[in-house]
Amino acid sequence: PNTGLTLDRARADGEHEDNPNHVNVASIAATGFGLTAFCIAAEHRWISRDTARERVLPALRYFAYSSPQEHGWFYHYLDSVTGQRRWNSEISSIDTALLLAGVLTVRQYFSDDPEIVQLATHIYERVDFPWMMDGSKTYFSHGWTPESGFFKYRWDTYSELMILYVLGIGSPTNPIPPYTWNTWKLPIVNVGDY
Repeated sequence: PNTGLTLDRARADGEHEDNPNHVNVASIAATGFGLTAFCIAAEHRWISRDTARERVLPALRYFAYSSPQEHGWFYHYLDSVTGQRRWNSEISSIDTALLLAGVLTVRQYFSDDPEIVQLATHIYERVDFPWMMDGSKTYFSHGWTPESGFFKYRWDTYSELMILYVLGIGSPTNPIPPYTWNTWKLPIVNVGDY
């Protein structure tokens, strides 16, 4: 209730996680999907619009004002209760992008709610997309840690990277150049190579 974070994993039988190292571990990507799920649930009347609003606001407030972040990018894994970084996880470019997709979905769905619009806009506009490119003119880094800096791996081949590039190109405050869309490679797959 204080962070609005979505757990990274949940057991199908409803029991709590047995491994104490996994208790209360949330994922920012799961949280992005969770934010979108609340909008879908409200739209289908599985929950009320007011309930959905009450569920999304803690996450938006947390990411806007309390979550550890670097240049607007967020850590992959967080403690769902305290909101602090878990497992020495990285500031993740793709997981932040999936979170932002949920944040922007909520902003659109609740476009008549000034607080939600303000929080979501603040979260998105704070992201410094060029920073995550670590000097590259074309490719985002997979992530960054305060202990080791930027990862050497780059988002350079067709994959879930598309959402990351769309958000970066479309940023109203810290965009990346539109030509980056055409720089990543399509994998060549021959039939029978599986």
